[in-house]
Amino acid sequence: MIEANTIPQVLQRNYEEWRDRKTAIREKKFGIWIEYTWSDFYENVKQFSLGLISLGLNPGDKVAIIGDNAPEWLYAELAVQAAGGISLGAYQDSVTSEIKYVVEHSDVRFVVADDQEQVDKILEVKDELPKVKKLVYWDIKGLWFYDDPLTISFDEVKELGKTYEATHPGAFESCIEKLDENSIAMICYTSGTTGLPKGSMFTHKGLLAMTRSFLEFEHLYPSDEMMSYLPLPWTGEQGITILPTLVSGATLNFPEKAETVQEDLRELGITYGIQSSRLLQSQVSMVITKIADAGLLKRLTYRLFMPVGYKMASFQLGKQKPNLLWRILNIIGYFLLFRPLQDWLGYLRTRVLYTGGALVGTEIYNFFLAIGINLKCMYGLTEAGGIPTGHRNGDIKMESAGPPSPDTELRICDTGELLLRCKGLTVGYYKNPEGTASAITNGWLHAGDNGLIDEDGHLVIFDRMEDMAILTSGNKFAPQYIESKMKFSPYIQDSVILGRDKDYLACLISIDFTTVGKWAERRALAYNTFTDLSQKPEVHKLILDDIQKVNRTLPKAIRIRKFANFYKELDADDAELTRTRKLRRGYIEEKYIDLIESLYSDTSEVSVKTEVKYRDGRIRAQQMPVKIISIPEE
Repeated sequence: MIEANTIPQVLQRNYEEWRDRKTAIREKKFGIWIEYTWSDFYENVKQFSLGLISLGLNPGDKVAIIGDNAPEWLYAELAVQAAGGISLGAYQDSVTSEIKYVVEHSDVRFVVADDQEQVDKILEVKDELPKVKKLVYWDIKGLWFYDDPLTISFDEVKELGKTYEATHPGAFESCIEKLDENSIAMICYTSGTTGLPKGSMFTHKGLLAMTRSFLEFEHLYPSDEMMSYLPLPWTGEQGITILPTLVSGATLNFPEKAETVQEDLRELGITYGIQSSRLLQSQVSMVITKIADAGLLKRLTYRLFMPVGYKMASFQLGKQKPNLLWRILNIIGYFLLFRPLQDWLGYLRTRVLYTGGALVGTEIYNFFLAIGINLKCMYGLTEAGGIPTGHRNGDIKMESAGPPSPDTELRICDTGELLLRCKGLTVGYYKNPEGTASAITNGWLHAGDNGLIDEDGHLVIFDRMEDMAILTSGNKFAPQYIESKMKFSPYIQDSVILGRDKDYLACLISIDFTTVGKWAERRALAYNTFTDLSQKPEVHKLILDDIQKVNRTLPKAIRIRKFANFYKELDADDAELTRTRKLRRGYIEEKYIDLIESLYSDTSEVSVKTEVKYRDGRIRAQQMPVKIISIPEE
């Protein structure tokens, strides 16, 4: 057995063990699942790696990968690492300026892009990126007549690799053998919630150490099926999907496209996976909307057996054994309700489902436990290079992110900030020694999150340190904690809790256009646009009811007193969200200052200035009336 100390050596070990006897990757194309063995995987990486070398890729060179999740993304990543290069990803929905920043800042020499859209982003600013030597693309559609000398297709690079191998036999294997486990394998950029993204550098040794540490308590097997559909530049997807799949030899699946993930999940039936809190929220909304549109019998079944599921979840969380009656009711509920819901959501075969990123509301967590999904929470941040904490089977607390992984140490400093130390910790920020020095002290990372470690060793995160706030009354509150409670409402897409140095809490709501739209249609409530729908009195009442439900779970001193609905959806392209769909709170508070000030005045309506962008590129200023809604005290 090959000793695998670097990521490409793990691939080589799996190739030697399974070759054509086992499926490594499965990809859906034109409605058909196409399988690739470990031999196919290895040969694609080998050919592409040698092709890049023939084009001038040297050890230490940086290569950026931009595109939807696909086998080619993974081939490129491992090919670069096998050649001694450093891979990094850029979010596929990034605008040109964001991609330019990452490519320029990281001194990228090669860019591997998905399709015409991504290629055009690079070509648009190619004169400002003189270090980029080649732009490789893997989806040729729309690019047949591009004759820019910078561009070359993925298959053409592989052909160059075959030619290079013919004249340099054993070159690829030699490259892998010479790899140093302490060399930089990849750079992952932070989400940039509070400023420009920072490039965290990780070694092969650190990444594999964190992966193996995670697999010590969350066992994966070669028979497991996983799907990669969260952004690959995100360390969460790398640390809980890509690397564990490689190390365990499980099969990695790629959906046809982002829009078909739900359908592909159901078709495939993953055994293990990770979901973002936003997607979990969306799935709960889907179920609630579907039940509302269902016939009488299905609605009755849901109302009868969901309380049974919630009761069983409470037994599980309390580590109690249910009596015979509850077990019988749960079995009936499983066949009548829980199993069909699991199947519809794509989790019928799922043994473990992790979530991370933004906080998950306890109501959402409870919902998935109630229908029999083994949902666990983990804590991750870019600089950790993996999963530093996670729930264990039989030891789940909804409000926590679990105890630390093996070889990870946690502590809380006097200010309440989380400090952590682990084997996979970033070796520093690229070209940012000052940032590195301020973030890492004596091997301990200042995570920037406020939290505590409870009596059972579980990590509980409240919010970002800079977002923790105090009312004028002296009462402290964590905006993200309250926002997580809002997520159970199928009608609320995003919420922004306000109140720092104010007399009371207020909230800005971004409605879920799909579910609120369907709700309006069932009631014959006419509307034209998102703005029109968001300002309807009936919609205000709908949102008010759900905010009051959240208020009842909060101490009176930190209950929400007023709210307003955004007149537009929050968008990463407008810098209101990060590319991982987290709120950019500071920017939102600055952009919507007039609206926020109105929440702390006596007015019942404010006219907001905004810009309307048309598809033809025209921009027109417009005044938008927004209602301010007071919430009655209970």
